[in-house]
Amino acid sequence: MLALAGDMPYFGSALLRRLASEAPEASALVTLTGGLRNPLFCRYHTRALPGVSRSIAAGRRSLRSVLDALGDEVATLALSSEEEAELADWDTPADVARGRG
Repeated sequence: MLALAGDMPYFGSALLRRLASEAPEASALVTLTGGLRNPLFCRYHTRALPGVSRSIAAGRRSLRSVLDALGDEVATLALSSEEEAELADWDTPADVARGRG
């Protein structure tokens, strides 16, 4: 399953293909944006379900907590600076205006 935030209009098909295909042994494949794991540009395998269950049982319902529960089962997709720029998101009306300009 791919988790893709709706406010990231710049990522291209090549990056999406990498996310879908690299590190097939990982329960989750996550990207780093600004040095932080981005659970909304991430691939989750069905092997992640026990981690989801552990997170929910602990009362934690965020995707970040799922990644924490998976521990070493999470791989990181290394990004070039150009690919990281593709993951820029729109948080404010000013971001949208800049993106359209």
